[in-house]
Amino acid sequence: MGCLTSILRAGAGLVLGVVIFVGFLFFLILNNFSDKLLSADFYKNTIAAENTYERIYSEVLVDDELKDRTQELLGDIKVVEHQEIVDLL
Repeated sequence: MGCLTSILRAGAGLVLGVVIFVGFLFFLILNNFSDKLLSADFYKNTIAAENTYERIYSEVLVDDELKDRTQELLGDIKVVEHQEIVDLL
């Protein structure tokens, strides 16, 4: 009887340990999701830190490989390159 009790106690401890671990992991993921991914400031700070707005105009829209796609998206709008602005000055 004593051997059976110790086996059940060990099994219950293992199951409870796994449940607590999974619950804590779920809590951490949910907390991270709600604090960062649902916050508009997270995205604003990321875009500002990576200088995304400037990169779109200086690298992406004037890329030679994407010229056709850029013209398709922008229509007849001409994107002025940095060097063209410098030449005007």
